[in-house]
Amino acid sequence: MRLGAAANLFVEAGLVKSRGEARRKAAEGALSINGLRIDETLVDEPFATDAETLLLRFGKKRYMRIKFEPAS
Repeated sequence: MRLGAAANLFVEAGLVKSRGEARRKAAEGALSINGLRIDETLVDEPFATDAETLLLRFGKKRYMRIKFEPAS
C-alpha cells in the first residue's frame, strides 16, 4: 500500500509546476487519477493504493502512467 497526496503526484510527474497550480486545476475539474476526478477537497488529502500503475491526467491531452516497483 502506498500513501501520498494527489497534488504531490502531479507535481512530481511534471504535469503541473506547483501544489498551488494543482489545487487550482483540481478546482476546475482538470485532474484525475485512474479516471476518477480529483476535486479541490481531495487534492491535498492522503490516499492509498495497491495498484501497480496509476494514470494521472491533466486536462484532455496531458497524461502520464506511473508504474510502481515492488519494495525490496
